[in-house]
Amino acid sequence: MNRKILSFYLRQALGIPDVPGLTTALQLILPNPGWTIVQIGAHAGDTPNDPLFCRLGPHRGPETKPGKLLLVEPLADHFKQLCLNYKGTPGVVFEQAAVAEHSGSTTIFTVPPNLTPSEGEYYWLDQLSSLKSERMESLWEKQMGTNECAKVQQFYLENRIEEKVPCLSFSDLLEKHQIERIDLLQIDVEGYEFEILRQWNPKSLPVRFLHYESDLLFEKENLLRGWLHDHGFSTVTIGADTFAWCNDDREFVNRWRPGRRRAYRSLARLLGSRGGHSRSL
Repeated sequence: MNRKILSFYLRQALGIPDVPGLTTALQLILPNPGWTIVQIGAHAGDTPNDPLFCRLGPHRGPETKPGKLLLVEPLADHFKQLCLNYKGTPGVVFEQAAVAEHSGSTTIFTVPPNLTPSEGEYYWLDQLSSLKSERMESLWEKQMGTNECAKVQQFYLENRIEEKVPCLSFSDLLEKHQIERIDLLQIDVEGYEFEILRQWNPKSLPVRFLHYESDLLFEKENLLRGWLHDHGFSTVTIGADTFAWCNDDREFVNRWRPGRRRAYRSLARLLGSRGGHSRSL
């Protein structure tokens, strides 16, 4: 099973409401008008492991005040479904593009829409689209490595296609949508997170909370965590994801209760966690 989806079901079994710290972060962000949240790699929105849809979709509660949610997704079929799933939701802005190191167009590696393998449990294969060809090659082998996963890899590679999609650099994306600060930056782009985050200058673009998939970064994750630490962030990595918050955000630290942190440590022991850091990107 996909590790992100496994993490979702384990959190449910342990009674943990969401990914580390994210529920608390949203509880602090959403009651305040004028918030800004950016999700890069939004897919179709309403999937079991999407961390935002249940709180920010069309059925959001009255405690959520007006704000701006920028949803970024490059693939046309996913983008169409994303727009339908968020239809009528106030404050939502859509961008059909990949976020790359340049603006223009780029190649994304994916599978055809509605591809259904004979093994029906692999319904999540269309969530593995990436700008990196090695996502389902060397990165997959480093991440998974079992015989069963090799079977999934073979099926994927036999059906993989290349698709040209529009792309924007991170700075061009922010300029286009007139974003000068971000309350929560959510990134899930199947191994391309490092290339996006190294474009970010925390001094010119304040970000209060950051949540990104780190499972495919390997040695780059240590480098990225160290860079975040040097820029005044604390981080926790559990399973496939890393969550970061500003060290001086006492409101968050005080709300994120020690009991909840203990529960996350239990989850970390089940899913595995990583640490260590270097000093520059």
